[in-house]
Amino acid sequence: MILRVWMMRILNLFCLVAATTGKTFRNGELTSDEMRELENLMSDIVSDGDMSGLEIPMPPTNHMARRPEATRCKLGSREYCPGEILFRIGERRVKAKLCGESGRFKTRQVSKQYREAERCQHGGLEYCNGEMLRGFPGWSFVQECRDGRLELVAMHHRQMMSAMQKFHGLP
Repeated sequence: MILRVWMMRILNLFCLVAATTGKTFRNGELTSDEMRELENLMSDIVSDGDMSGLEIPMPPTNHMARRPEATRCKLGSREYCPGEILFRIGERRVKAKLCGESGRFKTRQVSKQYREAERCQHGGLEYCNGEMLRGFPGWSFVQECRDGRLELVAMHHRQMMSAMQKFHGLP
């Protein structure tokens, strides 16, 4: 009987997790002010002899609102999620300006095959990869965005409670 109750709870929990897939939409061009900001960010990259092959992907487009306390890097009117590329440069030793977890762009060495994670869209909000949507404290599960998919992740209760404290509006 107890096993059946737990199975029903887990089944109900999975019903709450919509199998939503997401996509990071990139289109348009950077404005002249945003290009000036980008040039300023490029100036702090130390030359290692491999500074050719500049690639600037189209900027991401936000189609939905985001949680106010979510970490994003700003470039003019554009918002980048942590791990998203602003630009990459180099052919043998590829360097990229990535949005960091702190909300600031950082220079990192990346592989040529580096692929940024996709965003998730759910309930009228857009979430970055790794961002928690909500927690289920009674079962020690959280719903999290992972590469464009909403996934149910089991956590130790103490770890989950400390992660949930970062988000004030978490249901």
